[in-house]
Amino acid sequence: MDDIDKARIDLAWKYFELHAKQRTTMFQFFSAMVPLVLGGYFYLFKDRPTFFAPWMLLAVALVGLILSVGFWLIDKRNEQPIRVLPCKR
Repeated sequence: MDDIDKARIDLAWKYFELHAKQRTTMFQFFSAMVPLVLGGYFYLFKDRPTFFAPWMLLAVALVGLILSVGFWLIDKRNEQPIRVLPCKR
C-alpha cells in the first residue's frame, strides 16, 4: 500500500467517524426527548381529571410523530453522504 492509499483510508475513516458521532448524538437526543414528552404528559394528568385526555393524547402523539420524523430526516441527511463515497476494492 502506498502513501496515497493510506491517506485515502485515513480520510475515509475520519469521514465515517464524524458521521457516526453525529448519528449517535442524534439518537441520544431522540432518546432523551421522548421520555421528557411522555413524562410531561403523565405529570400533567397526575392529579387532574381526564376530561381533556383525548385531546392531550392526540397532542402528545403529534409531538412524538414530529420528533420521530424530524430525527429520521436528520438521520437520512447524515446517511446520504456516506452512500455517495465510492467504494474501491
